[in-house]
Amino acid sequence: HQVELVTLLDDNSLHMWTLRGHKGISELLEIGRFMLTGPPGAPPSVTSVTAVLAHSSGELLLLGTEGGHVFVVEVPGFRELEERNISLDQITNSVPDDYLGRRNLEHVEALEENPINPSQVVIGYGRGLMVIWDLEKKNAVQHLPATQQLESMWWTEDGSHILSSHSDGSYCRWRVGGPEEEEEEK
Repeated sequence: HQVELVTLLDDNSLHMWTLRGHKGISELLEIGRFMLTGPPGAPPSVTSVTAVLAHSSGELLLLGTEGGHVFVVEVPGFRELEERNISLDQITNSVPDDYLGRRNLEHVEALEENPINPSQVVIGYGRGLMVIWDLEKKNAVQHLPATQQLESMWWTEDGSHILSSHSDGSYCRWRVGGPEEEEEEK
């Protein structure tokens, strides 16, 4: 079983590395590189990577961007799976109008996989909105409309809640699959 590592560099390039034994010494060997490219004429923010999720399947990387998109890349071949990408338009079309009227979503701050259902990921946007997305059905399952800037988020071990922390020092616990009620704590 090979050990592989993916790194994101300042120039927005992804590199895949493997650890290999050579003459009794371990060495890190680059085995692939990838640069996310957007549509012709698109601004660089569309593909500037702000969040990375290595899917538990070991076959996918999800790349959240400054432009609010999530690109899906197959590994180890570093092939973009365009048909599985999640565009900002798909997200905004699924979000209740009363939320979108208040703010734009900004960049993808965080991506996390559901620990009990790997077909679901939560996409966290800088302005606070979190969207649970089904990778297989290609649709939004639930919206978690936080009003404070998002700093981080994660699923609870049993997948029943999402915890989020915000720029004002607060953190919230959100029920997954139930009413979109938050329990805010300081």
